[in-house]
Amino acid sequence: MAIQIRKAAALLLACVAFVILLSTQNSTSKNLSRNLKSMRVSRGKQNKKPYLKQIEHHQSKKGYENRMKRMQKKNEDMSKQQMKDGFAANQLQKDNLDKEWVKEQQDKIEAEKKNIKG
Repeated sequence: MAIQIRKAAALLLACVAFVILLSTQNSTSKNLSRNLKSMRVSRGKQNKKPYLKQIEHHQSKKGYENRMKRMQKKNEDMSKQQMKDGFAANQLQKDNLDKEWVKEQQDKIEAEKKNIKG
């Protein structure tokens, strides 16, 4: 049993070492290829059309600005609607209070009339 555990541990250790070796070899080969590419003389292919990047950036910026304008307009519309709803609710409450006040005043007048007659 112990021998099997040792064999499994050795196999696992060998696998880990192999993976580490492959990853370092892969990264060194990438670094070498990157260095070779940077050593090449540029013939202008990389910067052949730099204005295209500027156009793409401008278009993406323009799209962002349009989105922001739409969102701002939507928020303004929502706030206007909320203000209208709030005003309508306040007006309704004020009308109800006015009706109650008028009713109270009428009740007071009627009570005074009854007191005078009675």
